[in-house]
Amino acid sequence: PVTGTWTIRTSEQAGGFSTTLPNTMDGVNKFHIPAGMVEPGKQVVVSFSNAEKSESDTVIFKTDGGIELLLTEGSFAANLFTSLFIIFCYMALLSALGLTAGSIFTFPVAVFSAASVVIIAILANTFAPAAGPSFLSGVEEHQHEKHSPVAVFFGEAGEKMADVIHVAVGPAIRLGPLERLSDGIRVPFREAVEDFLVLVVIYAGLLGAIGGLVLSKRELAMPV
Repeated sequence: PVTGTWTIRTSEQAGGFSTTLPNTMDGVNKFHIPAGMVEPGKQVVVSFSNAEKSESDTVIFKTDGGIELLLTEGSFAANLFTSLFIIFCYMALLSALGLTAGSIFTFPVAVFSAASVVIIAILANTFAPAAGPSFLSGVEEHQHEKHSPVAVFFGEAGEKMADVIHVAVGPAIRLGPLERLSDGIRVPFREAVEDFLVLVVIYAGLLGAIGGLVLSKRELAMPV
């Protein structure tokens, strides 16, 4: 555990606001500061003083995450409504995908096809941004050997296919609102409108058009 004192002040103040966090485990430190400590156009100086070695371990700050100053804006109810509306848009897209698959295939094949599309979209969106340059070229440099032309062809084709899928489904699969809602970060209503246009109007509308086109080409059986 770590024990220390956080001090927040402006560049013109000598003292400022101080708070002591005793026996804090590894993670994010969160605390409230008076609103008067942050003045428009003033630089805020934040410092941390570690306690004695007998009371605290050595503090190590990660360089990949900085200090965030969060201001109260809006209510939790409004944030919850916006997040639930975005989740509704995702559910509408999944429903459109299921109905389209059911219009094209029989029930077992439609379930398998819809689930496969969701899994492929998630995997492509996860691995495509982290793939970077050609994976096979990195393996060749590490192993000092060349792959067969067939392996190179299928490897490059798989990478290009993953990139295409990532571009196609990237706007629909992005950071959801639940993590920000649990952290108390505001989900803007503008994002909800954008998700509605992308998920419901564009993607779900396109899937509905495909399903309607397939049904219009089919000869429906009439009861006798």
